[in-house]
Amino acid sequence: QMCIRDRLYRGVHFTLVVNGNREMDLRDGDGVSRFEKIRDVLRSWANEQSFRGEDAWSLVTHEGEIIRDTNDPRAWLSALYSYQPNFRALKSDLTGLESALEMMQEGVLPFGTDRTILFITPPAAPDQLAALGALAEKARSAGIHVNVWMVGDAFYLANDQGRVLVDLAASTGGQFFNYTGSEAIPNPGDLLASLGTVQTLSYTSAIAETGT
Repeated sequence: QMCIRDRLYRGVHFTLVVNGNREMDLRDGDGVSRFEKIRDVLRSWANEQSFRGEDAWSLVTHEGEIIRDTNDPRAWLSALYSYQPNFRALKSDLTGLESALEMMQEGVLPFGTDRTILFITPPAAPDQLAALGALAEKARSAGIHVNVWMVGDAFYLANDQGRVLVDLAASTGGQFFNYTGSEAIPNPGDLLASLGTVQTLSYTSAIAETGT
């Protein structure tokens, strides 16, 4: 007879990685940029969060770690809003994703604590395809979920520049979303909803004596 006991929440280490370029600064008729719209959704979500267990959030960009392993969503939001680069002067760069994966592999987390990344990025450049494949394998081997929000035109999904990002998410257990500036942006909480929990079970054995 088997008995499944209560589900226990252990925690999630969440890292936002922003790979900015001019795609992030394209604006609608009201002058609101794509990145500002994404940031406002992140703000609404973060303002409703309370941390439990081993929860910790980080933010990584081209420039490196902006904030690391904070257990205060308000501090994380403050760091996010302090990040105001000139996106039109930036070029797509995988340094942030590489750094986040290395950072998240440091140390040993308690059993049941999950690690996940939200990678906000333009479509991949042709010379980044091989590197993204290698990073996907690195994340998969480490058990790190990589969710991808691709900011750019949907036609990239018909070629390798978009498909490599779809594969990055799918192969690591993450979710993929393509944002062209007009779609409803998903709730970031959905990316973490099923993570960070363990279940314990007990059973009655039919073994009556020692031996092989």
